[in-house]
Amino acid sequence: SFVAVFLLFSIVFASASDLGITDMVNTTGVSVNPAASFPGSFKVNNINAAETLFSIDLSSTPFMGPNTVPASAIVFSPDPITSILPNGSQTVSFTVTMPANQIPGTYAGTITAADPLLNSTTTPMSFTVNTLQKVEVTDHSESNPLTLTSEESTTVTDVFTIKNNGNVDLSFTSSSITHNIDLSDGDGDLITLAFSSIPAALTPGSTDQITATANIANNVDIGTYSGT
Repeated sequence: SFVAVFLLFSIVFASASDLGITDMVNTTGVSVNPAASFPGSFKVNNINAAETLFSIDLSSTPFMGPNTVPASAIVFSPDPITSILPNGSQTVSFTVTMPANQIPGTYAGTITAADPLLNSTTTPMSFTVNTLQKVEVTDHSESNPLTLTSEESTTVTDVFTIKNNGNVDLSFTSSSITHNIDLSDGDGDLITLAFSSIPAALTPGSTDQITATANIANNVDIGTYSGT
């Protein structure tokens, strides 16, 4: 009989919570690009007027939307909270970092603060991942340009790699790749530069190679012809 009464008392005691979350900053309404991050904060409050609370752990559910942003995308500081005095509070900052190529849309989840005595409190959190159209050349740059080297009256080719670093499909045509290079020498001899193997489409995170072909006319002056 005594054991039964004690267990009942324990269950009733554990159902009460001495924790609360207030003063939320950037827990709703934030817009963020894939692979970018945003900061925020909130206060965890000890609403017990007599007892100090210890070892308060902070966690998050995955954020659900068009697909999933994992719970590991959010990092809290401090975590855990060492202690909160009676009627006291602790400000918690957080950073949410989007995975690269995250599908655009609105995502929602829940933040929880809980201690070993089963005190816990939750608050909703939501954000919007922006649509981002972004293509980059991955194997060349201003400091490492694509270089086609040859002699007059010849044709030379090389390739460069493009990557869809956004979060929506990209489509291309034969006119999608252009240049601003002055390919004529001082007396009007020309180099022609053309691009081929241009993909019709790239899905987020995917890559493809494009071929650059330079036809060097007879009597083109020796030199460097450069641009973007």
